Amino acid sequence: MNLELYCGCLIQLIRAAFSGETPENLPKEIDVDILLDAAKRHSVANIIYEPLKSMGILDPESEKKLKALYNIALMNDIVQSHYLDIVTDAFEENEIPHCVMKGPVIKEIYPRPDFRQSSDLDIHVPERYRERARDIMLQLGFKIERFNSADADDVYFIGKKIHIELHRILVSNKTPWQKECQKITDRLVLKENKRYTYEMTAEDYYLYMIAHMAKHMLYSGMGIKMVLDIWVYMKNYSEILDKNILRERLSLCGLEEFEENIQKLMKFWFEDETADDLIKELGNYIFLSGTFGTKKQLDAYFYAQNAGKSNSPVIAKAVYYWKFFFMPYKWMCNRYPILGKIPVLLPFCWVHRALKTLIFEREKAHNISSKYDNVDLGESKKIRNFKKEIGL
Repeated sequence: MNLELYCGCLIQLIRAAFSGETPENLPKEIDVDILLDAAKRHSVANIIYEPLKSMGILDPESEKKLKALYNIALMNDIVQSHYLDIVTDAFEENEIPHCVMKGPVIKEIYPRPDFRQSSDLDIHVPERYRERARDIMLQLGFKIERFNSADADDVYFIGKKIHIELHRILVSNKTPWQKECQKITDRLVLKENKRYTYEMTAEDYYLYMIAHMAKHMLYSGMGIKMVLDIWVYMKNYSEILDKNILRERLSLCGLEEFEENIQKLMKFWFEDETADDLIKELGNYIFLSGTFGTKKQLDAYFYAQNAGKSNSPVIAKAVYYWKFFFMPYKWMCNRYPILGKIPVLLPFCWVHRALKTLIFEREKAHNISSKYDNVDLGESKKIRNFKKEIGL
């Protein structure tokens, strides 16, 4: 498959949806079904429905499926907005400081809010309000999907479609920029006519977008939608952003070079600027990633990371086994609550967990032993070096 050709066609259709114009005819070698599959993987199928329909190239079955995705996006936007209002109003009323993040914020400056799909709703709530927020969520009818101190967020759901993540840490996982990005929470500003509802400054929201996508790119990859977010944001806020503040904060996070490359890719895709081979390679990698990257990309990253300078598959697997069986104390406490009272039992809990997995959880044990069997270390190293080239 010609990656650049298919990616270029998908970008062309997105741009047509934003401009309201009928796009140019697709190249003859384009397989529409492959193009639609790529659009679904990147969560932009609903955006390209009207441009494709206007071209008259969809067969009845494809049009039916694409229209269904379009209508689902419309419905999801309405339902998510409804529940987000319920939760934020409850937090405001019960004096719980909070800040809405990600999709619900950026979609407000899209041509249509339903264009920006979100799989869940993200809200920052400070650590000290965590239990009060849980009580409110339960009162509202939500159920707990995850609530433990080891994760960066607590997750709640209602029905099958509405998931809300209450974040204590803005950028999860142990990224090098995690601590610097967390300082954003000290700079939040109150929204007009609110007492407990906060928002990020224009500079900090942009910084957060870059940090969030860098996390995804570092581990498993990211999708077209994240670059589209940057384009939409810059079209609306480029003139008011304090570039000096932004450059300083990106530098402190170590993300200045990565952000520059994302800007180059954004201009290549959406503003017809030229691009060098590295930026084209970045575009191809993102196109293959889907919305949040793939398991294959994630395994490749950790395979190379675990192998380190040894370039040894044996070392890579040994490090993986060690990390799996000897998890940090904080994580083990969630599985063995007694550790909170008697920390010296940690080694015994490690042994118990290992034996339980090896003896009674055969499928899990098999998955552990076969980890990385289908991952090429040489290719993993290439991916790792590529990510260093783009600033990660």
